[in-house]
Amino acid sequence: MGTQMIECQKPMMLDKAQGFEYIIRNPKGKRSDDGKSVTWNDPIEIETYIKQVQNKATELISENRRLRKVHMNIVDMIVELMNIDLLKNKNLWKENLNKVRKIIEQTTKTRSPDQCKLWLTHLNYQLYKSLEHQY
Repeated sequence: MGTQMIECQKPMMLDKAQGFEYIIRNPKGKRSDDGKSVTWNDPIEIETYIKQVQNKATELISENRRLRKVHMNIVDMIVELMNIDLLKNKNLWKENLNKVRKIIEQTTKTRSPDQCKLWLTHLNYQLYKSLEHQY
């Protein structure tokens, strides 16, 4: 899973990854030593544990896919900005930039600034290259 994540988005996946790790380390959902193991003797317990692991894995995978899709869409929009002549089409350039900003805002509003810092730095650098290309 870690190899499928975009490097600058890994901090944004921290909450989901910690939730997954918690289920793996605490199969019975308890922090004490007696909650650390699931035995093969209880098929209901095993089934419950497997469902919990699958649910957390699905959440993690879904979030990663969603973030990758958002990232790729923004990158495509930034590439499009490079192809718009800023001097001739200033309003179109600004309009597309505002679309990028809106998507970024929607994606980051539920996360802490520390989790988003690396991704935002990466996107700012890409936007800078786009602007530099225009000049």
